[in-house]
Parts: sequence; structure tokens; C-alpha cells
Amino acid sequence: MEISKAQTIGGSAKVEPPKKETTLDKAVDSLKEHTQKGTLVGDHYVAVGAGTIVGGIAAVAGVAKIADNVPAVKEAVEFVFDKNGKLLAGTAAAGASFMLGEDAVQSFKEGSTMKGLAEGAGAAVAGLGGVELVGRQFDIPVAKEALTKSLDAIGNNSMAIGGGLSAAGGVYAVKKGIDQLQDGNKLAGGALLAGGTVGVLGGGELIGRQFNIPVLKEALTGPAKAIFSSGHGKAVVGGAVALTGAGTGVDGVRRLTTGKGMLNDAIGVAEVTAGVTAATGGTSLIGMAIGNEKLARALPENMEFVGAAAALGAATALGKHTVDSVSKNGLTLMNTATGTGAALAALGGTQLIAGKLGVTSVERAFNKGWEPVLGVGLGVAAAKFGSNALREAKDGGVVNAAGQAGLAFATAAGSAAVLGHSLNIPVLNTFGEKSLSFIGENFVSPVAEFAVKNPFLTLGAVAVAGGAGAYAYYHDKK
Repeated sequence: MEISKAQTIGGSAKVEPPKKETTLDKAVDSLKEHTQKGTLVGDHYVAVGAGTIVGGIAAVAGVAKIADNVPAVKEAVEFVFDKNGKLLAGTAAAGASFMLGEDAVQSFKEGSTMKGLAEGAGAAVAGLGGVELVGRQFDIPVAKEALTKSLDAIGNNSMAIGGGLSAAGGVYAVKKGIDQLQDGNKLAGGALLAGGTVGVLGGGELIGRQFNIPVLKEALTGPAKAIFSSGHGKAVVGGAVALTGAGTGVDGVRRLTTGKGMLNDAIGVAEVTAGVTAATGGTSLIGMAIGNEKLARALPENMEFVGAAAALGAATALGKHTVDSVSKNGLTLMNTATGTGAALAALGGTQLIAGKLGVTSVERAFNKGWEPVLGVGLGVAAAKFGSNALREAKDGGVVNAAGQAGLAFATAAGSAAVLGHSLNIPVLNTFGEKSLSFIGENFVSPVAEFAVKNPFLTLGAVAVAGGAGAYAYYHDKK
């Protein structure tokens, strides 16, 4: 007898439910579908983008001109686009709330708890904000304070709400810690258990303090006070905290050096930062226990190292992503940006450490180095825009090629201005600044001014150009 895919020798295998596509998913997919290569927008993105911007400026100017001359139109415009844009913004917020809420429900069903929580919070804020905006437009008593009153309630009960979230996060961390221990990951499991326990007790104490519940309001600090009442207790707890920090830091380094993916790297950066904080904090506790003032001030006097750990961890993560992206996709604008960000983060971390240690030769590393790094990044981006222009020209995309060439010139001018200023090369700096001024005065400003002064002529020109371009495109594609 043939065994189906859903069956195993020991019974039925778990069948994953089909993923439901939400409105937000459909919107993103539709955007990708209509902007990829082979579509009107994808093949002529420069012309479409420029037409949209210029047409938008002209449309706003046109509505303003009509409203100035026709009272009825002015009243209608004020009704929809009142001075705070309440009705329009409220409607948009309600739509955003629906899409985020729907996606949040699907995220929870798929097991993406953090994503679901973030989307749910966004949906709640957007929904309440939309209700309040519409309520203010029509002076509806309860609705006009929907978000404001909710935020006031949250503010008045912030400790209880924060305590609930902390406790929930603590329970989740404890569960993950147990799973890690069962899988043999003792360091990571121990760190998660310790952090989860603190989260549960700390959350309980916040709730207890909010509502003055006798025992609960000292759930975390009560046992700590009892332990810290003796020097031996402080030393033991300090050692435990320091070891937990070391374990967390080691796991963070492991993630950054061997793991893959942006989520893995983000966790790694957080673990390294938390590890440094816990290690210095534990050292402070030991210093308190043995009466050593220098050790006791390990954490408060070395916060620069915590910041440096975060900055250097971010530099490592961005650098990894950049190298991986370049090896897979070649040089792109995105990995140029992440590479520049990695260099800036590394400079910042180096400056923090050097400043703390008094290494004068590098203690102003970021202050002196950010302009050259940014200038080089802009230069690489200019080269990429230039290569894109050549590729578009070879493919017959004359307008796209011209747009990419313009971006290459503008980015190169910015690179020249920044590098000229940082390296004290007046000629280079002047060339860059003059070039940027030339672009603004001769291209951007005249078009925007014409669109504002002649909105209907501009809209007509955009419509004719767009219609003719679309006809030519689809006729060519048959």
C-alpha cells in the first residue's frame, strides 16, 4: 500500500497549513510585479518617476489655483484637505491599520511572534489615530480623543503594562533557554534562563508597584537585597552575572563570525553588547563585595566600552552582509551603503575605545574619518550609477541612461565636495559645490517653478508624454 506524504511509520506527520496571503502581501507583490523588468514602470523608471514628481507638484498647485477662484471648490478642498489634513490622514491611517492588523494575525498563525506584536501595535496606533483624526474633523465626542485617551491610559499604567510585557518576554526566554539546554547549548541556555528569570521577576515587581501589591512589589529587589546584605552574597552574584555576560558575549561573537543572515547578526550584536554590560556589571558587584573602589566603578566608568561593543558589533554585521552581497550580486548601491555604514560604525567604536584609553593618535577617529569614508562611498555609488547608465544605453533605454548619468554626476559632485573639504583640497571642494549648485539652479528649480506657475500646462504635458510613451511601449510589446 502506498504511504502518502502526510503519513509516517509512527503516525501522521505534521502538515504545515498553507500560508494565507494578506492584503499587505498582495500590495507588496503587486508593486513588485508592476515595477520589475519587462513592465512599463520597470523599463522606464526614470521617466515615470520624474513624471510622478512633477505631476504631483503641478496637481497641488492646480488645486490651489482653482480653490482661489471658485468658492465651492475651496470649501470642498478645505473639507478634505483642511489645515491639519485630518479627514484624509484619518482615512489613510484606518486603511494602514486594517492591513497591518490582518498581517499581524497571519504572522501569529505562522509563529512569527515578534513580527506579529510589532504589526499589532502599529495597527492599534494607526487605527486609533485614524479614528481620532476623523473624530476631530466632525467633532465626535469620544472618537476625537481615541488615541490621546488611550496613550494617557497607557502612560498612567506604564509600569503594569511594561511589567506584563517583561514577564511575557521572560517566560519566552526561559522556554528558549530550556530548549537550548536540551540541545546541549549550555552557555546560551544558561544566559537565556538567567535573563528570563530576571524578566519574570522584574515584570512581576513592576505590576506589584503599579497596584501596591505587598509581596509582588519586591519580587526582584527583595531577594536581591537579602543577598546583597552580605559581602559574600555580592561576590557570588557578581561572579554569576559576569560569567553569564561572558557566555552571552561568546555566543554573540560566534553568531557574528559563523552565523548567517541579518536576524542572526542582529542577535549577535545584541548579545555582544549585553555580554560586555553584564561582565562589567558583575565586576562592579564583586568590587562592592570586597571593598575595592576601582572594581566597584567598573560599569559606571566604562560605559564607553559598552557603546564600542555595540558599534563594532554593528560594523562586523554590516561588513559581513556587504562581503556576502558583493560576492553574490557584485557591486550594488545597497551593498555600497552597507559597506559605508560598516566603516562609519567601526570608526565610531574605535574612537570610543581610544578616547577611553587616552590613545591620542586615534581618539578622534570618527571626527576625522567620517568625511573621507562618506566621500569614498559616494564615489563608489557614482561609479555604480555610471555603469548603470552605460548598461541602460546599450539596452536602448535612452531616458533611463540619461537619468542614471545625471545621478552619477550629482553623486560624484557630492563626493568631490566632501573629500575636498575633509582633505583640504580647495579645487576639489569648489568643483563639487559648484556642480551641485549648477544642478539645482539649472535643472531642479526651473522645473519645479514652472510646474507651480503653470500647473495645467504641466499636467497636460505629463499626460500627453505619459500616454504617448505608454502607447509606444505597448505597441512595441504588442
